[in-house]
Amino acid sequence: MKTITLLTFGTETDVHYMLALGTRLQQQGRHVLLAAAPEYQPLARKLSLCFQPVEALWEIQNRKSKITNHKPGIFPRQIRQLAETSSLMAVHQPYLSLLQALGPLPCPVMGIVLQAGEVFDGLEEKKGLFSRLVSRIRGPRPRAGSCLPTLYNFSPQLLAGGENAASAIHFTGQWAIPDSLQWILSGRGPSPALGDWLFRGGRPVFFDFSQAPESECSYLLNLVEGLSEKMGFRAILCTGWAGCKEGILRRDIYHVKSPVQEWLFGQCAAAVHYRNCEKLPAAIRAGVPGILFASGLEAENWGKILSGKGIGIHRSEEPPTAASLEAALEEALRLSMQYKARMMGKALQEEDGLAHAARVIGEQVEEVQVAVAV
Repeated sequence: MKTITLLTFGTETDVHYMLALGTRLQQQGRHVLLAAAPEYQPLARKLSLCFQPVEALWEIQNRKSKITNHKPGIFPRQIRQLAETSSLMAVHQPYLSLLQALGPLPCPVMGIVLQAGEVFDGLEEKKGLFSRLVSRIRGPRPRAGSCLPTLYNFSPQLLAGGENAASAIHFTGQWAIPDSLQWILSGRGPSPALGDWLFRGGRPVFFDFSQAPESECSYLLNLVEGLSEKMGFRAILCTGWAGCKEGILRRDIYHVKSPVQEWLFGQCAAAVHYRNCEKLPAAIRAGVPGILFASGLEAENWGKILSGKGIGIHRSEEPPTAASLEAALEEALRLSMQYKARMMGKALQEEDGLAHAARVIGEQVEEVQVAVAV
């Protein structure tokens, strides 16, 4: 039996998505191999997935190079050897140009877009986000062989046209990694102390400060504490600050270290995302209104989704002022936005994007096998 090879040189989050997809394919009886940087081999072993360590230049791993001028050597040989033993290679989209630079391969290739930012990056700046996506999706189908089939880890529910907008392209729906699998990948389960703290009060507001610099620690902590006392909410802070341990930080403020499992968002009344959009999809899927304080193209695109669907607020301030954060929280905690966010979360939870992606890959493999037999 030939192998379905999943290839990425991305972040730990990207690898987690590929491992979740590999597990789904394995459950279908497929033989799956993950090709990634060597440090991720222990994670593959935890899930009993075959793994091939692939060494790549730092520039490739960090997407700093166009890769088209990659020098001959061990790396191209590794890719060709993988292709020779594969029935299909599913490649993380930022690295597709690498394979194209190597010339024709002995197996079919398809792309996988894992992060929302990768969807937004390819869109022209002149048009609005929704019209760009819908025009791209509703356009005529490309001729066979004119472009690679690509899976998008993105929900059609977030598009202007809803489910019907994604009929001609593989927007699979969001890939929800089950909490049980997240616990295996992260090496830890829910904290009993956090569970007890959640039980003893109302639903808190989640603050993602994982990308906030240490220099803003005191300001942000005092900001949250002041608004917590004024508005009467409890708060969970997620940071990478060295001086903060996990546990009760101040009155009605609990501190957790990243990464955060998705179950936690479902316990919250709202989620504030600062300088970072990575946790937005999970919070939206949990049915929680989002408040985004960030700048840049990806933040602007997410802002259009949040405001267009009525499920959140976007401000470009970094850091936020007390007045702007208070106003955003008041809006997010209103019943109208709470209801819209909950309905959107319910729709996303019903998608099962991982199952959809695994099914499409299985269909691609079967089509190849039929073509070879003919």
